[in-house]
Amino acid sequence: MSKARVFVAVYSSSSFTDIESTTTTSIGSRSKAAKYHWGIWIEPKGSEGEGTSFDIEEPSSHSYTGASLFGLRLQIEDHKTTPPNMLGRLMIGKIPDDATVKDIGPILNEIPLPGDPGSPIQDNVAWIKAAIIELQEASCAERFFVDQFIKDAVSRAKKWETNKSGPPKKVNYTRSRTFP
Repeated sequence: MSKARVFVAVYSSSSFTDIESTTTTSIGSRSKAAKYHWGIWIEPKGSEGEGTSFDIEEPSSHSYTGASLFGLRLQIEDHKTTPPNMLGRLMIGKIPDDATVKDIGPILNEIPLPGDPGSPIQDNVAWIKAAIIELQEASCAERFFVDQFIKDAVSRAKKWETNKSGPPKKVNYTRSRTFP
């Protein structure tokens, strides 16, 4: 059986509500990583674009779990094609044989949301870092230095942003030589 691939997706933030504005005082204090919206993306092996996204966003008509006093939710959505605002995605692992995509929601739902009282998570970047760590603990992502990953992903996102031709880019960040 082919294992579903686990990615960190990078989106242009102009199409998303600026959730960082709930915790960031000025645009000048935002990191380069905060320029983008981050999410977890899971797709079957050989996908031509279909997948499931896990993002923190304001509630909408899509399915979501978790609750925040400040209106943010873990939003889970199935897609037939990649969203138009996705710049690219970096593969960080594979779903283990004894798990499915449906097992990922509860893992990510345990991560505090930005803006919640007492939450150590300040913005979407901190949330994606925590999500990667949780996925590493669940054996859904390989072990690597998360801060270095974010730097590498931002570097790629800058390139993807300037060259938007074709479908969103797909990069293997794992040690595996087979891709995707």
